[in-house]
Amino acid sequence: MGASAIVFAQEEQWRPERFVLIAPFLVAAEGVFKQFDSVGIAHKVFVPFEAYVHSLTGERFADYDASLRLPLFDRPALIIHDRRDREIPWEKGARFAKLWPGARLFTTDGLGHNRLIDHPSVIDEVMKFLTLDNQSATPDAPER
Repeated sequence: MGASAIVFAQEEQWRPERFVLIAPFLVAAEGVFKQFDSVGIAHKVFVPFEAYVHSLTGERFADYDASLRLPLFDRPALIIHDRRDREIPWEKGARFAKLWPGARLFTTDGLGHNRLIDHPSVIDEVMKFLTLDNQSATPDAPER
């Protein structure tokens, strides 16, 4: 959920030059519900959890829809997602990248959701993106 939360953390005082996000999704409610559902508690705790978040932030999960904010972003981003991610489908990351002007999608194939972070091809792509004038990350370049 961290990748998607970055969208809502944007403030004038905190504006990184570039972003690297792994397996993002657009709608917070979907991600939270799926996480709760994966441990069998979604129907019991989702509504109380949303009420708790609302009490802290004044916002409802419906207010956390990244698709409404992404088109306004003006910083480059590298979005990394695996085609076989079972936790967050690749299509969600592809749409995230498409909605963010200046974002590039780097697609791997076969790493799933949890093995992306330390795979050599991902590390290489991130280093290129952060150091070489944002010329890396060919859109939809599958890892073989």
